[in-house]
Amino acid sequence: MKTGRNRGEMPRKQSLISGKPQLNRRINASLVFSLIQEEGPLSRPDLAARTGVRLTSISDIVDQLLEEDIVQEIGEGESTGGRRPVLLDINPKGRFAVGIEIAEDAINGVVVDLSGEVVTSQSTALSSTKVSTVQSKAESLIASLTNKSKARKKQVAGIGVAAPGIISKDERRVVLSTALNWEDVDFLDNLQRATKQTVRLVNNAMAGALGAYFDRPKPRVRSLLYVLTYLAHVRQTQLTSLGCGIVLDGRAYFGEGSLAGEIRVDLEHPVETAKKRMGKHAPARISTLIKESAKDPSTYSSVWDDFAGNLGEIISRGIDFLSPGLVVIGSDIPELGSLIGDKVRTVTRRRTIAGLLSNHGSNREAVPLHFSPIEPYTIARGAVVPYLQELSLAPLLRDSVLS
Repeated sequence: MKTGRNRGEMPRKQSLISGKPQLNRRINASLVFSLIQEEGPLSRPDLAARTGVRLTSISDIVDQLLEEDIVQEIGEGESTGGRRPVLLDINPKGRFAVGIEIAEDAINGVVVDLSGEVVTSQSTALSSTKVSTVQSKAESLIASLTNKSKARKKQVAGIGVAAPGIISKDERRVVLSTALNWEDVDFLDNLQRATKQTVRLVNNAMAGALGAYFDRPKPRVRSLLYVLTYLAHVRQTQLTSLGCGIVLDGRAYFGEGSLAGEIRVDLEHPVETAKKRMGKHAPARISTLIKESAKDPSTYSSVWDDFAGNLGEIISRGIDFLSPGLVVIGSDIPELGSLIGDKVRTVTRRRTIAGLLSNHGSNREAVPLHFSPIEPYTIARGAVVPYLQELSLAPLLRDSVLS
């Protein structure tokens, strides 16, 4: 963007960016690509006007994006007095990315194109979460997905892997995962050697957050709090499998210690609550509890109210700390929104500052809260969002300023 200097202000020292033409080009290329991705179709003059970058530089960047098949010309726009401008948009088939989710009972995988559309998908069951078993099945699944997608190797931007648990700051190891019974597992290096592709490792809740952010209608909110709530695809039903992902200004936020969003709280599973209240007459499985709740809401309403109240308290703290533009609750139970949605919203309106202000006639509104069912490939698709945002430009940015 263009910047000015006030009269009388001392000249500034040459910035790092202005002294590094390659870095300047990288930043401008990323900006051009982001604008086309967010607001396209756009013309070259549109891009020059929005970025403040000279039209000749914009044309050079666009030419290379076209050469790399990352963008495409899709026709002419309206004339403003001269020649009709050529419009540019993302070329969905110019790049692909592979995403896999390692869950407690399965590995789910997808191949997506540059627009985020799923090209192909596949799952494989897990009878064990032993590292060697997961490694072998993940490699086979990735090979199968790549073959089915018919994507050429140079078109694959990389592989995103989502796993439950704490991920190391360098995004290379699973430090601790109680769901998988893993501790200090160097999963990324082994997978990179086997696939000969760039691999990024991300927590499953963060993958859900990135997917939810990427799918929001435009204009998108700047920040999002995502709460991942597994109730069905778990090996035990004493405690709810709960995770959190934070997106700030469109990017995953991990914090200084890479632990932002990690929730150490015991949230009782609804099946366990029902068991304590009803004894041997309680449903033993979450699917049965949901069916019985639909048949006889009054009998089971207190179970869901307890769960909603406790979950609402947790979410309220996140809203107060982060002040996000949106809260999304992702769950493997499609009915969860109808079972607890009203109660959770009531709690967050009552227990947050934003809710308090909205209740007292302020022009502020309570933070919107949406429920988003987790489909079989939701988390796997979210794991590739960093590639859709950034690594699709890898061919253009290969000349590092550090080389």
